[in-house]
Amino acid sequence: MLRREGIYSSHLATLRKQRQAAATSQQLEHKRGPKVDATTAQERKVRDLEAEVARLRDKLAKADLIINVQKTFDPAGTEHHRHAERAEVISAADNLVGEVGVAAACRALRLPRSALYRHRTAQRVCPLPPAVPAVPTRRPPLALSEHERRVVLDVLDSPRFANCAPAAIQAQLLDEGRYLASVRTMYRLLQGCADQPGFPSRFGSLADARAECAAFFTWYNQQHRHSGIGMMTPESLHTGRAAEVRKLRQTTLESAYQRTPSRFKNRVPQQAKLPTAAWINPPATEKKVA
Repeated sequence: MLRREGIYSSHLATLRKQRQAAATSQQLEHKRGPKVDATTAQERKVRDLEAEVARLRDKLAKADLIINVQKTFDPAGTEHHRHAERAEVISAADNLVGEVGVAAACRALRLPRSALYRHRTAQRVCPLPPAVPAVPTRRPPLALSEHERRVVLDVLDSPRFANCAPAAIQAQLLDEGRYLASVRTMYRLLQGCADQPGFPSRFGSLADARAECAAFFTWYNQQHRHSGIGMMTPESLHTGRAAEVRKLRQTTLESAYQRTPSRFKNRVPQQAKLPTAAWINPPATEKKVA
């Protein structure tokens, strides 16, 4: 019948294409919203690409800056070398923060963010009261000489003891067989500066917490002197060296007394006795039944 009427398959294919094009055109006419201008779309695409290029250039500049700083330090060096250069690493990270941010700077130099925050806190200078004109007074007979004051202050301000309390400093010096001054004298020579926080209140990530605590626990057990256990370290008690350390300290104190007994008011200085037990969280005691 189709052949008789002069209609062939090519005619049907053309008809289908025309119907599909008409349906598509009708859908576009009924589509809501403003029509997209090809020129505007192209300009927007160009702006997006320019912004992406600028972002990548900034990222590349930061990467170059980080690489240049990393070349200054050797993360694979010896433990002693890394310890000696830690202050330089912290200073470099502090300078890098303004360019790349805290997280990127600390990550690039393998430095816990808490160490950088602690460094920044320590840099804040305690405001001192206005200077008062000194009134000439007679020097107390037991006071340290100017040379002795300078020696004590040099030790207190040294990088080794800059973040330590006077009581801990004196205990460590006694362990080394050295006596400089009493704890009260050390406090007087420091001008009553307030203690700086030594442990961060929070961490940026779990990795930061683990890195900080790994170093903190070693210091706490092997170097920090605790007032509750006679200014000993937990390690000295745990290994049974407390009695030996106490004997060495007493010998040092007695030697200092022999040199200047009047400075101790003619009484041999004595150490605090070691406790029989020390608790962080003491166990609850049960009440005796009457």
